[in-house]
Amino acid sequence: MKRGAKILLSIAWGGVCFEVLRPFVVDWPAESVILVDLIGCGFPAREDVIETLDSPIRATGWMKEGFVLETGEVVSLPGINELPARSSILDEILRGGIEVDPTDHRVYGLLPIYHWCGNDPIDKHVARVDIASLLRYLSPSTSPEDRNNSFEGLECDAVTRWGWNVVCFEAYERWLERAGQHK
Repeated sequence: MKRGAKILLSIAWGGVCFEVLRPFVVDWPAESVILVDLIGCGFPAREDVIETLDSPIRATGWMKEGFVLETGEVVSLPGINELPARSSILDEILRGGIEVDPTDHRVYGLLPIYHWCGNDPIDKHVARVDIASLLRYLSPSTSPEDRNNSFEGLECDAVTRWGWNVVCFEAYERWLERAGQHK
């Protein structure tokens, strides 16, 4: 048997032994639990979190005044004077359509969130976001201290092919809570 196969077999056997003994030992160090999760023993099942729009409408694009609907009507965003000329986040939101809340006229969209960590309990995640608050959060005029995140190296103003970085999304949710806004 090759050396690599022996190492893999002993790690797997150690994981099996760990799982068998875990109920009998109370104070396992946290590092042991992480190691076992990494090799697959006791790995938690991942769940999907899929939010939806109640009454989605299709928008064909946007201009600085707002979203352009198929009918040619322009839907502006409350509190936003001008939409950016380019935005991968707005491109992604438009794929799922937008929704205008009939009571407060806020505009909502769907944004996929990329949970890149294999130990994250969430697998596929699509979040319903208030587009105006998201744009205010990402605005260069919003200071990093207000956002509680410097965005350094995270590229929070962009969406990858997998979605918006979960770290950026969680910082956005904390910012909403501090601002007293509902999600």
